Amino acid sequence: MRKLGLVVAIYIVVGTLCTCMTILPECVRAPTIFVGGAGPGNYTTIQEGIDHAGANTTVFVYSGTYNEHITISKPISLVGEHPDTTIIDGGGTDVVVSINASWVEIKRFTVRGSGNGQFAAGIYLGKVSACSIHDNIITGNEGDGVFFWYSSGNTIFHNNISSNNWSGITDDWLGGGNTMTDNMMLDNGVGIYIPISGGDIVSRNVISGSYYGIVVYDTGHNTIFNNTISNNDVGISLEWANDNLVYHNRFLNNTVQAQDDGSSNDWDNGYPAGGNHWSEYIRADLYEGPGQDIPGSDGIGDVPYAIDGDSKDRYPIVPHGVFYVGPPENTRAVLEGTDFENVMVKWDPPPHEHGGLVANYDIYRGHEYDDEGRLYKHIGSIPSGTHSLTDTLAGEGDSGTYFYVVCARCIYKTSTCANTQAAKFTRPLTPGPNLVSIPLMQSDESIETVLQTVQYDKAWYYDSSSGEWKWYMTSKGYGRGLWNVNHTMGLWLNVTEDSNLTVAGVVPPQTTIHLHEGWNLVSFPSMNASFTVSHLKTSVPVVRVEGFDPAPPYFLRVLSDSDALLAGRAYWVKVQADVVWTVPFV
Repeated sequence: MRKLGLVVAIYIVVGTLCTCMTILPECVRAPTIFVGGAGPGNYTTIQEGIDHAGANTTVFVYSGTYNEHITISKPISLVGEHPDTTIIDGGGTDVVVSINASWVEIKRFTVRGSGNGQFAAGIYLGKVSACSIHDNIITGNEGDGVFFWYSSGNTIFHNNISSNNWSGITDDWLGGGNTMTDNMMLDNGVGIYIPISGGDIVSRNVISGSYYGIVVYDTGHNTIFNNTISNNDVGISLEWANDNLVYHNRFLNNTVQAQDDGSSNDWDNGYPAGGNHWSEYIRADLYEGPGQDIPGSDGIGDVPYAIDGDSKDRYPIVPHGVFYVGPPENTRAVLEGTDFENVMVKWDPPPHEHGGLVANYDIYRGHEYDDEGRLYKHIGSIPSGTHSLTDTLAGEGDSGTYFYVVCARCIYKTSTCANTQAAKFTRPLTPGPNLVSIPLMQSDESIETVLQTVQYDKAWYYDSSSGEWKWYMTSKGYGRGLWNVNHTMGLWLNVTEDSNLTVAGVVPPQTTIHLHEGWNLVSFPSMNASFTVSHLKTSVPVVRVEGFDPAPPYFLRVLSDSDALLAGRAYWVKVQADVVWTVPFV
């Protein structure tokens, strides 16, 4: 009844505005097809969902074990509910997932049970490009975990690729140009195998417990850097391979750290960037300079590390040398400029800056959220001692949503990125009642600052903890209790003219929202466009969910289980008892 009283009050306040309401514009999104789960019309097999999907469609798969072999021949996103519980099992035969189209994304699955025949793999990519394989568990395949064939320009990152009989990743035969980064690769026959390909980038992987950590065979122009390669029989082997670059890796306790039968591979990136860290290399660091003949420590061993008769790491990183600087801290963003047209990204320096080890800061920006910013574009470098960058004309007036990562670059050329991201979010609003929320944490939560880009005359918030309505009126500059707005709250706004809700702040890794018995007006502080009412009901025991409807008198409608929740919107959620809802940002 209290909620009904509110919406009636809104109807009275907006008066004749209600007769000319228009539908709130939505972001243009491709449709989503559902597999598994209890929703009406959901497909029972993944292949059925793929077959009925159009180009650029998301096929969302609920948790379960799917005993099938699937083929993807169109650009789609195949998304599992959770990698631990959404399983594709090939039963020990053939290829489990075969990708025959470019621009395919696969994430959040366990892929297991391939056969061991030619090209058999957990995931096979044949003659494709621009595919993305990430956040999966790829394990227990008799062939390869992931196999590239004549494929280039693909990325595979943030996967756990373990216990595959032949290799974790194979990039074979005239492909190359693929990026393999941030994968955990344990107990494979070979961690990464690159034969007769070329131009791959292998970085930030952990490779352990295999016979070979990395094998590069009869190919060149690959870059292998910043990996941890430990406890393998052979850490890395360059066989009939030349013109490869290997640096800033950590070779730890491999029986044979490295092999190289080529003559033109580089095992360091010059001075002062340096080479690799070798666990058995215990040498003094008394000198510095390209010739290591100037008194002074620089974190590089004074004697080269010999790999074989004609291969050496000229500038090995000493065991206790300075290899990394700490990450920038407290990354945040605010709107700047006369009309809030700019985004200023700010950060606090790591302690290493005061020791003279930070050379500069690199700032990266992306349109779609990535938890480590690997796909963001570089937009600027700032010298050490300066801790902000202005992204001109990226604020109010720019309809895009942006995410920012700041990285500190060491004088030895290594780079460490902040653990938090800043962001700017924009949502268009039309005149009349609107249900809105703020998906970012604000440094200034005063309602005047948070809603500074919106033309409105009144805001309402229902405080479910006290059962009270709180409000604020701009025309009079006062209100009752509604002085601050945070990223857990949902608001009714009576907008007086077309406006943008534009905010800049900090990306919350996850948000805790306390739901109280009865009705709650809450935000959805997440960029997971696949999150539905059904997922909410799985998270917490929800009785009913209502969202905005442009039709008077109440401007509300009951949402179905398949309705997606969207960032920047607000929702009425009814529960029968107090409960905590934890909302991941993605």
